[in-house]
Amino acid sequence: MTTTDTDSLDRHRERAADLLRQARFDDEGISRLSRDVLPTLSSEDALSFLVVLVQRASAYRGRAWRGSRLIVQLGRRSLPWTAADVTLAFEFAAVADHRTAVTLLKVAVNSAERLDPTDRSACLENFELALRQVDGDWPDSAGRAHLRSRVRALIGSARAS
Repeated sequence: MTTTDTDSLDRHRERAADLLRQARFDDEGISRLSRDVLPTLSSEDALSFLVVLVQRASAYRGRAWRGSRLIVQLGRRSLPWTAADVTLAFEFAAVADHRTAVTLLKVAVNSAERLDPTDRSACLENFELALRQVDGDWPDSAGRAHLRSRVRALIGSARAS
């Protein structure tokens, strides 16, 4: 992780700190966050919360992390992603446990697709690593083909910039 990545992650942690202190990650707490809190977050706060959740998920080594529901929900929002944020998302997906990596790669790809095409060139190495990850051991061949085509489009866009 570069200094820029670390600085970006630190800013997200700071912004999400109060929410994380109050959050409970049991079923009831996740339902409350999903229903009552996430819809009220500003785009910037939602992005910070998502980046920190992605980091936490990447370190989880269990059967299924309950917070992944929140990641999927936040990942659908149009958020103010920067190239540094997208890089973080791809880096966390690269080190995640296999089951979690699928979810995190989808969020990372979604975030990269929302970047301005000229900003994607900064993420080219991450896109290429993600393509190798998708081409590796993957549980869902239909999902793999779709994600592979999306990552290839990102690579093409990044190289064209």
